[in-house]
Amino acid sequence: MPDNKTVYGTDDHPNGVLVKFVADKAGDLSSGTLFAAKYTAQRLDNVTGKPTWDVKWIPLGKGQQDSLDGLARGGLTFASMFDVAQPTGSPLKCPAGYTPTNHVNDIYAIKKNGTGDKYYIECLRVKKGMETAAAFFETRRYASMLGATTEFEKQVRALAAAAASLGPAVAWSASLASQGLCAVRD
Repeated sequence: MPDNKTVYGTDDHPNGVLVKFVADKAGDLSSGTLFAAKYTAQRLDNVTGKPTWDVKWIPLGKGQQDSLDGLARGGLTFASMFDVAQPTGSPLKCPAGYTPTNHVNDIYAIKKNGTGDKYYIECLRVKKGMETAAAFFETRRYASMLGATTEFEKQVRALAAAAASLGPAVAWSASLASQGLCAVRD
């Protein structure tokens, strides 16, 4: 981006998330804050008839390259970052103290409205002191736990451009969005 501090990223994964990293110093990406996008459906556009969304950036954590490298080299595992619990009941819910995440795991696949479509629930709790590790090494899961939108699939690209008259602009596409993004508030 033109500020030489902001980088947008995503992944091509079911239940993907759009993230941005804002460096502490321009031109130096070795430390900064990671954010995840939360989209809220607002209304149908009067011209196109397509839904529009408001976007809020949820801070996931602040990281520094040397400390993140140390975590990665120090035997960091999923189990060292998270406690996992089995959802129970009908419909499935997480036990107290655990947060449901929207993550494909094929263990707890739930059929939606008899259509055969599936959504997933994974019950997680971040272990004490592992928030930064979760933010940078399990970004999709951690973002979901904090309320970011993790419903995109087939995110093809996140492009950034600056137009002199418009200022910074971002172009982004996803071929599929599901669950809550399809509901429009009045």
